[in-house]
Amino acid sequence: MKNEFDNKTKEYVIGRPTYPEEVVNIIKELGIEKQSTIADIGAGTGLLTHLLCRLGCNVLAVEPNIDMQTDSDFAKEYINTVHKYKVKTTAGISDFDPHKEKMHFFGQDYTIEYYDYWHSVTEEGFIGGALSLSYTPSILDSNYEEFIQELRNLFFHYQQDGKVTFHYKTEVCICEFL
Repeated sequence: MKNEFDNKTKEYVIGRPTYPEEVVNIIKELGIEKQSTIADIGAGTGLLTHLLCRLGCNVLAVEPNIDMQTDSDFAKEYINTVHKYKVKTTAGISDFDPHKEKMHFFGQDYTIEYYDYWHSVTEEGFIGGALSLSYTPSILDSNYEEFIQELRNLFFHYQQDGKVTFHYKTEVCICEFL
């Protein structure tokens, strides 16, 4: 389905401002609680979604235009940094074909459902998350301190109110075994 934002993602990211902080405050005044769910319909690249995640409730972002669902500069820089310092190759960062592997596992067609999730972390959580990956340097590796410094610089550049937010897309594969 074509719409007016097709082929305009780059311009959208560059030219669109974020939303005012007051939006979050107004929504808080409506009585939003941790158990609440907010839907960001037509979420685009997630400008408003990122603000809504600070409320601590469930946020559902819906964006029908696949081009508008592109990764942020933060995510791209994070991935590049992690890959730059990788100490080994694992399935998570290799060039294997995940569809082929799933077909081999299931032995038949399967259905995929995707769910968006945003996770905000402090500098400690950001660095700890990167260090928890099996393919990143440990304290015993010679480039450990350099890796930590690049992570700190990345965090400082993108943090808002002492946190950065990761966007995760959870994939759930559904197959009925007979």
